[in-house]
Amino acid sequence: MGDRIPDEMIILALVVLTGSAEKADKTAVEIHYQLNDPVREDIYEYLCDVPD
Repeated sequence: MGDRIPDEMIILALVVLTGSAEKADKTAVEIHYQLNDPVREDIYEYLCDVPD
C-alpha cells in the first residue's frame, strides 16, 4: 500500500467513537481511525492515487 497518507478522506460508513478526549492547549487535532475490515488494496490505491 505504500507510505502515502491521503490529505483528505471521505468516510461513507458509520463511525463509532471509542476512547476518551482530553483537554489540551492546542489548535489542531489528530484523529486515528481503526477499521473493522481492511480496505481492499485496489480501492485504497484508487482513493490515494496522486498523479505525478
